[in-house]
Amino acid sequence: MPSHRQLEAFYWTAKLGTLSASSEKLCTTQSAVTKRIRQLEQTLGVRLFVREGRHNVLSDEGRTAMLMAEPLLQQHATLLQQFRTPSQPVPRLSIGVTEITAITWLPVLIEQLKHRYPGIVLKIVIAMHSELQQMLLSNTIQLSIQQQLPTHALLHCIDIGELRLMWVGGPDMSDKRSYYLREIASMPIIRQNHESALSQAYDDWLRPHTADSAVFTINSLIATASLVSAGQGISCLPEEYFSPMVTSGQLVRLPTRKQQPRLIYSAIFRKQDSNIAFYHDVTRIAQAACRFAPAH
Repeated sequence: MPSHRQLEAFYWTAKLGTLSASSEKLCTTQSAVTKRIRQLEQTLGVRLFVREGRHNVLSDEGRTAMLMAEPLLQQHATLLQQFRTPSQPVPRLSIGVTEITAITWLPVLIEQLKHRYPGIVLKIVIAMHSELQQMLLSNTIQLSIQQQLPTHALLHCIDIGELRLMWVGGPDMSDKRSYYLREIASMPIIRQNHESALSQAYDDWLRPHTADSAVFTINSLIATASLVSAGQGISCLPEEYFSPMVTSGQLVRLPTRKQQPRLIYSAIFRKQDSNIAFYHDVTRIAQAACRFAPAH
């Protein structure tokens, strides 16, 4: 039996002509829309689209399915409108995340939250580690996903996943030997500013040594990787996300005598809040979604 989400993905792709437009309309990813359409095609045993240039055009079977899908979706919308409890408030949530979450699993988290809480109103803030903590304390955001914080009297912290880091250099560097900490510290390091959790992780890991120089201070992981690839310095970057650049030879992983840094990521929210049960549920969804690999 076709699901509502499959029919919805099929309908809007047919209506708008592209997967990107359909995914934007449904507030999800292109890969999620593609998966739902394929599942629907498998269920029906037909091909619903043919490719013409950049557009997905309905096949003969697709046009027939479209005529049947539209009234089904309208009936579903009417049913929800008829029986939705007027007094039930629409949930609202302001979430703060760091860059690595934003470029990896944030779209999955948003999709799962919208599925779990239809009609939820989300506000997403992308900021540095220390900025997110201040936003939590000032109640500018209600929940943050960031590096684990030290115990704080006002904040509750629940671990959701581990971010593994790796030291990398440009293609001209050797990965055939293990580097001492003092060697890493002596190299030009491309890093983020001191408010970044990654920057703090570099300093903690290098102790008792101190980095001799920081060639650039850049608050963008993508730009940092590009500069390292161009031979402008070394850096410590999220392993899972940037492993494809190591595989392709754009970056070289630098083995070290000391185990490379790791960060625990957590969901953090205020202890004194009437919505604390809701935040715990959001945290469980985040734990299931958390994966720092590139989106496909």
